Amino acid sequence: CLGAEGIMMATRFICTKECDVHPNVKQEIIRRQENETVLYGNTIGLQGRALLNDSIRKVLEIEERKGGLQEILPHIAGTWGPEIWEKGNTNVGLIPVGQSIGLIHDVVSCKELIERIVREAEEIINRVKGKF
Repeated sequence: CLGAEGIMMATRFICTKECDVHPNVKQEIIRRQENETVLYGNTIGLQGRALLNDSIRKVLEIEERKGGLQEILPHIAGTWGPEIWEKGNTNVGLIPVGQSIGLIHDVVSCKELIERIVREAEEIINRVKGKF
């Protein structure tokens, strides 16, 4: 074992055919790069990573001036969910993403994605085996 016991791929699975989010959200994730995400919430003990948008910019401004949870909460609350995930408005609320967002380039089925993951893992294992 190389030490890895699992992977987190929630952002990648948003960009699958089976994921029932608005197509605008999927396209926004595909369009973005790693440097278009930010860490937020450290000042309130709730750190995460999100797509850079107007809401997160406001959160960062509040954190910079040492604002508290009550001031930040309206910008990150789950009440924005329907506006983002159902209507496709990616400039409001919190859109949590992983740091590998820049590696997502397409919308595929879950089956295709899993097959790709397995194939790429096998290729890496075979390549590494040859070095030892």
